[in-house]
Amino acid sequence: MIDDAIYFTSGEVLGGVPLKEGDLVNCIAVRDGSEGGWKALRVEKSADAWEDGGKTSLEADIMQLRPLVGIVTSFDGDGGYINQTTYFPSHSLWEGYEPMKGDWVQAKYFINPNQWTTQAHSVVPLRYCRLDQVRVTSIYGRSGVVDDSVFFSLDSLLLPARYEPSVGHLVNLVMVESSQSLYSWRALCMAPFSQRYQLQFLTESCLGNVSRGLGTCAELLLLHFSSFTIGRRLKVTVRSECEDVLQPSVPYTPTDNRPVAAKSPHVITRRLPQFLPNYPVPHALRDCVETQSDVLVVEPCLGEVNCAPPSKPLPTKGHFFNPDLNPPQKEAVKRILAGECRPLPYVLFGPPGTGKTITIIEAILQVHILDAIYSRVLVCTPSNSAADLICIRLHNSGFLHAASLARVNASCRQNESIPEVLRVYSRAGEDIRQAAFHRIVVSTCSSAGMFHNIGLPVGHFTHLFLDEAGQATEPESLIPMSIVSERDGQIVLAGDPCQLGPLVKSKIASAFGFGVSLLERLMANPLYSRQDWGYNPKLVTKLVYNYRSHEALLTLPSKLFYQGELCCKGPRPIVDSLCQWKNLPKKGFPLLFHGVRGTEMREGNNPSWFNPVEAVQVMLYSCQLAKKLYNPVHASDIGVIAPYKKQCEKIRVLLGKVGLSDIKVGSVEEFQGQEFLVIILSTVRSSESLQSDDLKSTLGFLANPKRFNVAITRPKALLLIVGNPHILIRDPCFRALLEYCYINEAYLGCDPPSCLQDVHT
Repeated sequence: MIDDAIYFTSGEVLGGVPLKEGDLVNCIAVRDGSEGGWKALRVEKSADAWEDGGKTSLEADIMQLRPLVGIVTSFDGDGGYINQTTYFPSHSLWEGYEPMKGDWVQAKYFINPNQWTTQAHSVVPLRYCRLDQVRVTSIYGRSGVVDDSVFFSLDSLLLPARYEPSVGHLVNLVMVESSQSLYSWRALCMAPFSQRYQLQFLTESCLGNVSRGLGTCAELLLLHFSSFTIGRRLKVTVRSECEDVLQPSVPYTPTDNRPVAAKSPHVITRRLPQFLPNYPVPHALRDCVETQSDVLVVEPCLGEVNCAPPSKPLPTKGHFFNPDLNPPQKEAVKRILAGECRPLPYVLFGPPGTGKTITIIEAILQVHILDAIYSRVLVCTPSNSAADLICIRLHNSGFLHAASLARVNASCRQNESIPEVLRVYSRAGEDIRQAAFHRIVVSTCSSAGMFHNIGLPVGHFTHLFLDEAGQATEPESLIPMSIVSERDGQIVLAGDPCQLGPLVKSKIASAFGFGVSLLERLMANPLYSRQDWGYNPKLVTKLVYNYRSHEALLTLPSKLFYQGELCCKGPRPIVDSLCQWKNLPKKGFPLLFHGVRGTEMREGNNPSWFNPVEAVQVMLYSCQLAKKLYNPVHASDIGVIAPYKKQCEKIRVLLGKVGLSDIKVGSVEEFQGQEFLVIILSTVRSSESLQSDDLKSTLGFLANPKRFNVAITRPKALLLIVGNPHILIRDPCFRALLEYCYINEAYLGCDPPSCLQDVHT
């Protein structure tokens, strides 16, 4: 016994070292049931922690219990192996659970430092659930199938006494996840479904029958046939019309206002002796007491404040993990959990800065906790960066352990490109099959195709969350959707159809609609489209609280693309930080359109355009922001957007010469999904001689409402646009922007178009 509480045998002592009473040991123990005693799984002799400063021979990483998800590869009644390498004894199994080869389990394991072997304990089924009123569809010898989907073996099946299942029997069962040939579930126990029919009806007396009395009685009904007679007792209640007058007018509601006699406390008449266990006082502690020296010198940990082992908050049903969710976000999570739209996909419409990813994280955690027995979640995104972001936020939530989460990567992805915090979750190559059985699996849409290669059945995942669905092509979206059950599965598409869609390089494919995402196609369907009263709440939830931009920057995109429903909820110290910038024509309005009549050029045989005048003006604004005397804006908080690659190159050259190479310069596509304190937009095109009505020929990439929407919704506190107003006014979106700036006195530079002056007057 250890500390008179933990039982062990010589088999648990590492190295077979003989122990004697009084030896100090380190051990790992488990409790046998909720009210049982403690049994050691591993015991190792240790030196006196008081004498050697608290050092032990077991390293911290070896002592640590680690989570494990795997498949039972063998079991002989006394013990078995998980993944062919980790041994588990029979006493470490879940109470009442007898594993079978092929069962998927989760456990905790430790490493034996002497033999370098692993041993598991607390072995439980990975997933299990109950099915009621299903039929036995086939039996072959000692095994069979229920409901064409659940395998059972009579050798391991728990059955009621004197019952043996047959084909066609209606049964109730409890099943565990297990790989058994073509089936993914194995019946653990089974019982026949009992059907009891109680006929209750009221009829008038007929055929001259007269009741002998009122009340309930049992009568024998005899059915005579030619060669036999069947008798059944019927329960009959005879009522009188006068009883209806005496029926209670108000239903009875019992109360608990009854006196209860208190039990007298038990008094012990004699004093029982109390003994402390014999404990040899270490020499260091004895010398400390005798010399009256400071005990903290001997054991410094006694001076720690609030010394407590690390712990995690316990989730509670009905509560949100993130208490800062706004009402639309909470409504979206509730709709996802209810699954009222199944089998149709549910759409989370998330305009820029509305917390779409935060809502997805909350929904994933709620599904994982509330349906902890049966659910398995697949999370997909079009890009690795978006998938890594989802995985990092799930890790930082603190509600998941390592065995619950897996990040599936393509075999070609370099390990150096994987964030350090995610490498413990990363799986690739031969680990894909084992990773697919984790409770939450994160991958890109294309990498989800590997689940088909390993033969996962349809319905393996119960939930699919497709983030940034507006940036995925329709075939990309269908890859993970094809693994989810079309009958019981829940599919959630999150994104914004008003922003840039998937990048398609083929002009032919783009002409035939390949650039239209599944999310955009669904939102154009009458079932998902907006009505006069809004969207169907069972199918679509629109997030409207923007936590990114100043209200002056939010008004125009909200009006043009989001029916004016976006509300500014950004932190005031951030969104108001540049409202008093000295170069603003109107203080308190952090938006500026600088009209420049430059010249668009090309260089060599490069078809890309650039505008030197606009490039210089962008450089000047960058210097005025990043090099101002008081409270300069950090270069990493400034982003420069230009629609042409050549213009980006010229701007980078100018910024490098003034020491501002940290400013990010790129196209609109590179900025999608990102946010900056300041955004400077250079529109480049400036050829007023072209009189074509084709916006594509005069404005190029700018003649795209989605690209415009992405560009002006990136900034938090300040947006600067540099361009030729006489060219840009031909585009409806830029015309609305020019009118908005001109009306709010946020325009400066060259003479504005005459139509703007008419608007102002």
